[in-house]
Amino acid sequence: LGCFCMKTLFYYNVSLFSVSLRVTVEGVIGGFVVLPCSSKKTQLTVNWRYGDRLIVYAIIKGKVSVEGQDPKYKNRAESFPEEYLRGNFSLKLSDLQHTDAGKYQCYIIEESDIQTVELRIKVGTEKQISETEFVWSHDGLLLQQSPLFFLFVFVMHIFIKVSAFAVFFD
Repeated sequence: LGCFCMKTLFYYNVSLFSVSLRVTVEGVIGGFVVLPCSSKKTQLTVNWRYGDRLIVYAIIKGKVSVEGQDPKYKNRAESFPEEYLRGNFSLKLSDLQHTDAGKYQCYIIEESDIQTVELRIKVGTEKQISETEFVWSHDGLLLQQSPLFFLFVFVMHIFIKVSAFAVFFD
């Protein structure tokens, strides 16, 4: 089993027309990370890209597509199809390499929504966490059993979207 580092930083960018959540995830060489991406809707087309250009992974109306996938992600990128109906389009990236560091974008086509995740690669080992220590919440977010940090971030993300919408129409 690989490493998954739970040290995650969150930044909020708020403008009159959009609210975006930028997440920073840290991993270690040879380990794995889960890059979060979620929506209230299901059966969407979602494109994961690295640096605005390389195709990492695609989900087309609930079906995985590796057509056009950059070879460096072959057999290392996967999603959680059982979670699509909950609006969870997170991406698991395994066998991390130094060259994986950078900004990933989860582009939800139907919503014109781009969720940015910055991946930082650390040298050395972090706390070892097996996949069995994680559970999926009822709303499709990946949660560590303690603390429920991702749930907090999701709620804040929704709150900021609603607040920005209210300010715009106030």
